[in-house]
Amino acid sequence: MSWEDVLKVLTPRMFLENIQTVIGGEIKGSSMRSGDRYSLHSDRGKVTVARKGSSAYNIRFGDFNMNDYNLSRVLPRLMDYINGDMEKVAGAVVTSSPAHTPLFSEGRTGGRKNAKDKEDR
Repeated sequence: MSWEDVLKVLTPRMFLENIQTVIGGEIKGSSMRSGDRYSLHSDRGKVTVARKGSSAYNIRFGDFNMNDYNLSRVLPRLMDYINGDMEKVAGAVVTSSPAHTPLFSEGRTGGRKNAKDKEDR
């Protein structure tokens, strides 16, 4: 492994700090002789990074479950999963579509009046 590869290696805490910038939350965990166990607790769910001894890391978040020795390879995949999940949630409430612009434009208070008022005589 070259020194450039060493610089690219993510620790479990650094891995979770990257995720934290997107979903927030609090990181907990520690490294022990028997392995690592870190987790990120947020409103969106819990992300765990665990490893026993020198085995591959197990990364879990909702339906996302992946094992790999290199957290740098897992990070973009998990971020895609998180962003895809966020798009579904955001898509349900977003009204910035051009088709919605007339409905939510500033100053609009009601529908257009198509009928004439009856005049009282």
